[in-house]
Amino acid sequence: MLVLIILSTPVYLVNMGAFTAAQIAQYHIPAICTVCNILSFVIMLLLCAFTDRLYYNHCVKRIKKLRGRWGEECGEEYYARLSEAGRPSWLRAIIGGLLTSLCMACLLFLPAALSG
Repeated sequence: MLVLIILSTPVYLVNMGAFTAAQIAQYHIPAICTVCNILSFVIMLLLCAFTDRLYYNHCVKRIKKLRGRWGEECGEEYYARLSEAGRPSWLRAIIGGLLTSLCMACLLFLPAALSG
C-alpha cells in the first residue's frame, strides 16, 4: 500500500495544482506521472497474480510452526489453537486502514504545506 501511495503522489500533486506550468515543464512532471501510473498498474497486476500464493505460503508456514509446537498429537486443543491462529486480526486491519487514511490525508495537505 505504501508503494502505491508513493507512486500516486505526483498525480495528486498535479491535480491539486501544486505545480506551476513552468515547474511542470521544467521537471517533466507528465512523464513522471506516466511512469508512476505504469508502475502502479504493474504492481497491481503482480499483486492480483501472486497474492493467493503468498497468502498460501504464509498459512502453510504458520500451520507448520503450530504443528511443531504440538508434535504428532492432534487433540481438540490443537484444533482450537489452529482455528484461533487462522482468524483475521481486526486490530491489524483497523491499524492498516488508519495508516492508509493518514498517509492520504498528509498527501492532501502537502500542497498547502509546500506553498506556504
